[in-house]
Amino acid sequence: MAAAAPNHRLHIAFFPWLAFGHINPFFELAKLIAQKGHHISFISTPRNIQRLSQVPPQLADSIDLVSLPVIHNSNLPENAESTMDIPPDKTPYLGMLHDSLKEPLTQFLQTHSPDWILYDFSAGWLAAIVEDLGISHGYFSIIPCWNIGFNGRQMNGFQKPDISLPSAVSLKKYEVKKIMDLVKSFPKILDESATKSIASHSTCEVIFIRNCPEIEADWFDYTSKIFDKPVVPVGVVPPSVHITNKEKDEHFNKWLEIKEWLDQQDRGSVIYIAFGTESLPNQDEITMLAQGLELCGLPFFWALRKSNVASDQPNSDSVELPEGFEEQTKGRGIVWTSWAPQQRILGHNSIGGFVTHCGWSSVIEGIHYGRPLIMFPLTVEQSLNARILGEKKLGMEVPREDDGSFTGEVVAETLKLVLLDQDGKVYRDKVTEMSKVFGDKDKHEKYMGDLLEFFKNYRSLKRN
Repeated sequence: MAAAAPNHRLHIAFFPWLAFGHINPFFELAKLIAQKGHHISFISTPRNIQRLSQVPPQLADSIDLVSLPVIHNSNLPENAESTMDIPPDKTPYLGMLHDSLKEPLTQFLQTHSPDWILYDFSAGWLAAIVEDLGISHGYFSIIPCWNIGFNGRQMNGFQKPDISLPSAVSLKKYEVKKIMDLVKSFPKILDESATKSIASHSTCEVIFIRNCPEIEADWFDYTSKIFDKPVVPVGVVPPSVHITNKEKDEHFNKWLEIKEWLDQQDRGSVIYIAFGTESLPNQDEITMLAQGLELCGLPFFWALRKSNVASDQPNSDSVELPEGFEEQTKGRGIVWTSWAPQQRILGHNSIGGFVTHCGWSSVIEGIHYGRPLIMFPLTVEQSLNARILGEKKLGMEVPREDDGSFTGEVVAETLKLVLLDQDGKVYRDKVTEMSKVFGDKDKHEKYMGDLLEFFKNYRSLKRN
């Protein structure tokens, strides 16, 4: 779709939750819209704005980075402005910091009057403000319909027993227990999060989804019926590759070191293991995963990044690899403990499978590059992703007992099945097929064009 004519230029504001797992997808969508000739106001706190990837030079005149003044809470570490800066039990205080942005955000909206604002689960209070200002507003879900549809069925006010779930997806016993333990340990976090999520879903005009109907058409329809409002796909919005080809660039030099090792491996032979920036398996899980890698005999690259939170904080308990693991696997495996360029690694032809926590951004990257998934979810959202993706034969979840335990032997069997065995060919074929959808530029260009038309025509659609 060509850039919009100047007289149809939209002004769209973005206001994500204070976590980079949310901020980054919001920013990627903002850049895609800016590329079409529209004006973006990307709104967050000063430190989060500073930590964004650089705005491409050609978009500098189209994207305004808006830093709202922060009232720091004494219960938060100094300069803490995102979840990567804090342990989980501090999240309610980060929520308070987020809520303190209400007044300066209102002032910005009054002054700049965007056509639309897209916000996150955490800003349920925003709808009343923007409706008074005549600003159209939507909830942008960075996760698929199956997550918000499944959860929506549990929310007060959205129970519609006459509408059946499109899938028999469910949580396992150990996952339910984990939720109950969290409720006991962090009741404020979960209660506050649920309340905000209900408000965001119930008060927004439109729900925008980071996914495409090719992978969950039934869930788009179901979610629209549950919430009784439009549910609009924006495509998968794949993250950008941010590192440059400059020799002096520290990140590029790290990539060259990684690439040199990957280049020496056979095509489709390497297992890539990564659990994102905010998820980390516990010590028992790390030990069994390591045993599985040792037993399977396959080459691997494990991006085992440590928590960003300071070591004196509760969630920074370190995990250690089993003694002798690195020595036993020397020559066929690498444990990489600093920044790793995930997209470049996944895009290398030596990668044959992806052990992932099933965060949606990581799933998108894995499928985009046609890497079958070995799924090891760590949260409820990730578990739902794993169940649905397993149904669709895009990967296999590492089997666990009812108490959540598993063995190294099970890990090794799963890895070999997905990468090598004839029984695992279905996963390799299905992910190759879906990679063509996720990588289809024309298809996602159409989603972007349809999204912009929706933005432009929404008020007349609403009246009708």
